[in-house]
Amino acid sequence: MIFEADTCFVAGADISTIIVATAAIETFLRSEANAKKSMRLVDLVRESDLPDELADEIGSLRKKRNRWVHLKSVNGDDNLNCYTDAYSEELENDAYRACRALREVIYLNQFL
Repeated sequence: MIFEADTCFVAGADISTIIVATAAIETFLRSEANAKKSMRLVDLVRESDLPDELADEIGSLRKKRNRWVHLKSVNGDDNLNCYTDAYSEELENDAYRACRALREVIYLNQFL
């Protein structure tokens, strides 16, 4: 899913980049831990052996992702408009951080 996250980033789809990258991180951690599908990302990170700084970064990205994935719970509006073409330097930076965190997680414990 690195390719998909990179494709989203290059296309300027920053929200999609964050969503895809965090989903890939979650999937990777779940497969490494042989965890149940019902385990949340926050629990997977907590139970992993990730460095604290990386775990904090993933937690921050998870919160940003949740603002877009769970829109109704944020603003209580039934008329959800999740499409945006607005550019935000902060959002682009978050997307970059998501791609970087994805790579850090996947390449953290390599073996020869």
